[in-house]
Amino acid sequence: IHVHDLSFITYTQETQTGLRIVGNASDSQLNRVQARCSVERVEFRGDDVAAHGFQYGLRASNVHNLGLERIFAAGRRAGATRAQTTHMVAGIELTGDVGAIPSDFTIHGCYVFHAQNGFVANGAVEGVNFSQCYAVAVDNGFYSDRSIAGNRPWLSVIGCHAAAYIYGVRLINVPQSFISHNLLYKREDANAETIAVALTDCDLSLVSDNIIYNAAADYTTNGNFI
Repeated sequence: IHVHDLSFITYTQETQTGLRIVGNASDSQLNRVQARCSVERVEFRGDDVAAHGFQYGLRASNVHNLGLERIFAAGRRAGATRAQTTHMVAGIELTGDVGAIPSDFTIHGCYVFHAQNGFVANGAVEGVNFSQCYAVAVDNGFYSDRSIAGNRPWLSVIGCHAAAYIYGVRLINVPQSFISHNLLYKREDANAETIAVALTDCDLSLVSDNIIYNAAADYTTNGNFI
């Protein structure tokens, strides 16, 4: 499956997914040396970003060897506050079932604006690699929870930027991960404690060489950046 050079436009408010790709367990198990899917130079947005937006931009489930590059996903932005900019659930969501365990994801140079989650990788997925990606005006920049699959290894967030309200990077049960050389901002209008990087049960992981910046206008009112 190859999807290139397209614009997905909606006239609704969070009722649709721009593009959903679903594989099956046998494909993920048997075809692990082929480029199964690529999505490049594709955008997801509302016709009027102040009035329209997708619920999800791109969703991929049980898709092995997935390559994403230059994806733009912008949620509805009804105003400047957190409540007005986090209508979209996720810009890019990757998931895997225990029977499939898709792996080898390369996500490079992708952008998500105005969402609850910028980039999500949940379930039985392995080897998810983000580089030079941007998540701006989001609750969580990069989020991965692999609890349902035990511990599935390896996620990397390298050379990326998140401007977040809650978490810059949040990983749960993702051992052998790398979080490095990122620029992580606390949104200037955040009003809760914001955590740059939070790892739970992520053994043998490395967090290094990140710039963490508190852009809140009032540190007392808007909380600390941990």
